[in-house]
Amino acid sequence: MKRKGFTLIELLVVIAIIAILAAILFPVFAQARSKARQTSCLSNLKQIGTGLMMYSQDYDETLPGNDPSGGYAAGLNLPGGWNAPWVAGNAATYRNWARDVQPYLKNYGIYKCASTTPRTSFSGGNGPYNECRAAGNLPNCYDTSYALNGIAESRPLAVIPAPADIIFLREFSIYSRTAQARPRRTSATSTLFVEFNHILYDYIHSEGTNLLFCDGHAKWKKKVSLKFTDFGASPTSANALCRGTLVTTADLGGNNSVQCSAAF
Repeated sequence: MKRKGFTLIELLVVIAIIAILAAILFPVFAQARSKARQTSCLSNLKQIGTGLMMYSQDYDETLPGNDPSGGYAAGLNLPGGWNAPWVAGNAATYRNWARDVQPYLKNYGIYKCASTTPRTSFSGGNGPYNECRAAGNLPNCYDTSYALNGIAESRPLAVIPAPADIIFLREFSIYSRTAQARPRRTSATSTLFVEFNHILYDYIHSEGTNLLFCDGHAKWKKKVSLKFTDFGASPTSANALCRGTLVTTADLGGNNSVQCSAAF
C-alpha cells in the first residue's frame, strides 16, 4: 500500500507550532544564560571578598586602594594596564587594589564578568582606558569590569561605621585594562567625591548589579535602589541629592556630576 505523505497544510501547521515554541523558549533560554552569568559573577566577587579580608588582616585591618598620586584609574595609558610592574616616577604603576589583592586570589579570570563587553564597544572606545586586546594584548595584561569605591578605598575598617552596608566594588558593563575608582575624589587632595553614577555602572544583571561590600560579602541589588549613602556619601553633604537614590528609572545615567562629601 502506498504511504501517504504530509500535505502542505500539515507541514505549515507543524512549522507554525515549532515557530511558536521557539518564540516562547528562546527568551527563556536567554534569561537562564543571563542568570547563570549573574551567579558566576557573584561567585567571582565572593572570591575577591575573601582575598579582600585576607589582605586587610595582613595590613592592620585596612582596605586596599589606589595610590592617590596615580589618579582614579590605575594603569591608565599603559599597555600592561593595572598589572604593569611598579616603576619609580610613573604614578600609573603605583599601588592599586586589583594588583595588591591578586596574591591572595591567584586568579586573574575572576576580575572580569562574562556579561561585559570590551571598552572599545562603547562610543568607539577611549585609548588610555581600552581593553588589553586593543592595547597590544601583552602577556601580563588583564582586564577588569569592577570599579573601586573611592570613598572606602585605603580606609581602616574601624573608621567605617557599618562595613556590611558600604560598597567596596561595583560592576561596569564594559571591561578595560584600568583599575578605576568610581566614585572618585574631584582631585588628589579633595574631600569631595564625584562620578557616583553613569549609564555604564550597575546595570548588567536583571536591571541591577552584583556588589562587594567592605566586610567581604557580596550580593545583587537593583540599580534604582542604590543610594549615594551606600557608597559612604555623607547625608549632611551640601548637595541634597547626596541623601537620595543614585538614579531614577527615567534616567539611568543621571547624577554623574553630583559632588558629595564622605561620611567617614
